[in-house]
Amino acid sequence: MTAIDYPDHHCADPRIAICTALPEELAACRLVIDDLAPLNPENPDDGNLYWCGTLPSRADAKSHRVLLTSLVKMGNNVAATAVTHLIRSFPSVEYVLMVGIAGGIPHPTKPDDHVRLGDIVVSNEKGVLQYDNVKRSPDNIEIRDNSP
Repeated sequence: MTAIDYPDHHCADPRIAICTALPEELAACRLVIDDLAPLNPENPDDGNLYWCGTLPSRADAKSHRVLLTSLVKMGNNVAATAVTHLIRSFPSVEYVLMVGIAGGIPHPTKPDDHVRLGDIVVSNEKGVLQYDNVKRSPDNIEIRDNSP
């Protein structure tokens, strides 16, 4: 499969981008995106590999155009560089989701409070704001108190 040039692709103006750190995370994301195709950025200085596709919307019958990329290796500086290239190459992107296991964000003294697959970690320029405050199990729903 050859990469598609940016202007001619069905994903010419993606508003959502997903970035992963690990190959397993990329593989999982590739499975949930429809019409996925490799995509070349217009910017020749951008070394990221991109795929573009669609995600269905629950709100209406439309699909959202989504850009997908993965880091070449892990690390905060690598992630910042990758997202900088992504935003420069695709200025239509309004939302960037960093998707993955984030090292599990362990709680060494409370293993039951580790972040698990499916938990959501929310962050802004000040750092992590919260992580999933609801723990669901087959028997019940427990509200976690994440106060320091």
